This record gives sequence, C-alpha cells and structure tokens, in this order.
Amino acid sequence: MRKLLLGVCLAALASSALAQSDPAAPKGRLSDAAIPTAYRLDLTILPDQPRFSGHAEIDIKVKAATRSLYLHGRDLKVSKAEIHIGGKPVAATWTQVDPTGVVRLDFAAPVPAGPATLAFDYDGPFGDTAAGLYHIKVGDAWYSWTQFESTDARAAYPGFDEPGFKTPFTISVTTRPGFKAVSNSPEISVAKAGELEVHRFQTTKPLPTYLVAIDTGPFVRQTGVVPPTPQRATPLPLGAVATQAQAGKLDYVMAETPRIVELLERYFDQPFPFPKLDQIATPEMPGAMENAGADTYADEIIVLDSGAT
Repeated sequence: MRKLLLGVCLAALASSALAQSDPAAPKGRLSDAAIPTAYRLDLTILPDQPRFSGHAEIDIKVKAATRSLYLHGRDLKVSKAEIHIGGKPVAATWTQVDPTGVVRLDFAAPVPAGPATLAFDYDGPFGDTAAGLYHIKVGDAWYSWTQFESTDARAAYPGFDEPGFKTPFTISVTTRPGFKAVSNSPEISVAKAGELEVHRFQTTKPLPTYLVAIDTGPFVRQTGVVPPTPQRATPLPLGAVATQAQAGKLDYVMAETPRIVELLERYFDQPFPFPKLDQIATPEMPGAMENAGADTYADEIIVLDSGAT
C-alpha cells in the first residue's frame, strides 16, 4: 500500500512539474500566432495493435516571425517534426508542456510571417473508452472508432484542437485488407499498399477538429440513399455501420433515417449539408455524437432486431 501511495504521489508531482515546466504556455485558448487553414492526415490503424501511427501535415498562416509556436497533441510520440517554408524544411522540437495536451514547437531557425506547413511523423496509444482514437474487441475481432468532443482530437493527431478553427481535412487510412474505413466524407479509392490497403477520402468541408471521425475494422455495412427532396435535388448516399455481432440488425436505421432527414430538411428548409451520411454503431458510446456526415451512436440506439418494440 505504501508503495502504491508513493507511486501515486510521484505521478502527481511529475504531472504538476510538467504543467509548470513552461510558464508561458497557454492555460486556455491558443493565441492567434498561427492559424490552421488545412489538414492532411495519413493514419495507419490496425485495431488489434496497442498503438496507431500517422503522418500529419497542417497548413498554417504565421502572424509574425517567431522561434516557437503552441498547438495541441496529447501523449503522442513524435519521431519527426518540421515546418516547411517555401518548400524548405526547418527542424522543430516537439515538447508537451501540459498534461492536457498543450505542445510547444521550437524551431531550429526563425520562422517568418506568412504561409507555412507543419509536418509530423508520430504514433500514439489506442484508448479503451470512448475518448480519442479507441479500440475494442467484439467477439473475435478488434475495431476502432473516434470520439473527439470536446478536447480529445489531440490524442489522435497534432493540431489546433479548438472549435473556433474550422478547416478542410484530407484523410487516408491504411489498414488490413478487407477492413472498412469510414470518415466524414465519401471514400474515393482503395489501393493495395504491400500487405495492407489504403482508403482515401474526399476532402471535407471546413470542420472543427472535434467533428472529425475515423472508424476502422471488419465492420458490416448496409448502403442506400435518401431520395431527393424539395430542398435537395440529388439523392443522399446513406450507410449503416456496425460490428459483425450486430449483423442483421441494421434494417431499422436504414428505414428510419431517410424519413428523419426529410423531416429535418423540411423543418429547416435547407438540404442536409454534407455529401453523405453514415450512421455508425459502437458498443462503447454512452449516447450519440454528431460527427459531420458520420454520426456515431451507442449500439442499442440504432441496431435492433426485426421484432423490437
């Protein structure tokens, strides 16, 4: 017991020291020293493994010449960090200066005001609850989902993890052959990459970091469309996604979603704002999450037997 208490005290002291290691670090919102304008995320997600990896690029506008910037990334192991200015890389040092995921980037040379691109190679641990990029074993198979509201996107990729920043995201997922990958926008290609496959997605509309969704695994999926409405001239691609344990229980959500979308379009007198809609089930969510074009629900909300009341 004494050893356990000592360990807890040491961990608390280490956390406190980390939080105080940079007095200049922002305690709330980031400053406007750098503004993100676009993200490109290339993730390798093998849900049966303890960690995932990624390459992230963030286009930014730097307000004034600087030797450092603050952004977010929580418990990520960054093997390479750079800022590219006019196509030329400048090395950066990544230091997490707060347990909440505030990071300071220190550059090897001064960075001028203007456009630039941050680039990172990194890996991170999967979570086991609905926060960040998490994985769960259902039956004999592993699956992964994301839950980023409100400040957990920083556990999956480096970024400016605040809802005031809204940018387009271009996402790809490398995973095992035959697995499905689902994100906010339509999938545009699947290609072999050695023993794995790369799923590429259409660039999203501008989104805040917390509404990004990336789900990967041997899911079952049904597809259909929401017919055109007076507010929307073209059919809306529709999908329902769940674990193999829920196979045969997606008819309800596929039948009811078109009616719900049509009612909401009529009420707001405007079309559904994204190019597709996936309704995604997970056994871990306590409720539901309105990710853009990729809503996530607790299993019991949308996967039902045909005889359910």
